[in-house]
Amino acid sequence: MSRRTKLIITTLFLVLLAIPAVHFYFHWRPENPLRFQIGNAGAGFPLNPHDLRVPVIVRNSSATPIHLQFAIIATKKKEQVGAILPPVWLGSKTYDEVVPPYGTLEMYCSERNFIADARAPGYLQVAYIWDSNLRYRAKSLYGDLGYRISQWLSLDLPYISPESDTAPLEIDTGK
Repeated sequence: MSRRTKLIITTLFLVLLAIPAVHFYFHWRPENPLRFQIGNAGAGFPLNPHDLRVPVIVRNSSATPIHLQFAIIATKKKEQVGAILPPVWLGSKTYDEVVPPYGTLEMYCSERNFIADARAPGYLQVAYIWDSNLRYRAKSLYGDLGYRISQWLSLDLPYISPESDTAPLEIDTGK
């Protein structure tokens, strides 16, 4: 085989290897991918005073689906205000709601007493636990393989913990 052919094959191999590596790099952990906003998408304030739940719109600002596992509203002083829950929640500690890429998801907060504090910009923060779709699938495969390997070899594999971030809670003023 000539030197030129070897160089072309090597270059082609490296380019084909770089494609999944770049995809993995950009989709494994996007930077702070979710935004949270009080109010209906388009309806704005004022909220219905008779509704016990406050709608919270979750926006994904990344190009990959995000698995939201838990979100809680807190003040800048780290005082817990209320949890953000999916429309149907069966009471487990965590949930797995998928926010589509550049999409929105409507969830709810069962506490209404924080709305007066929400009008001060940046006072309320949302702390949330999440995984990108790629990381979530890799963890599922890793967990399944880890279970099978630990039964076979009697060893424990390390745990891959989910990501956590904070984002300011914004208000939909309807303007």
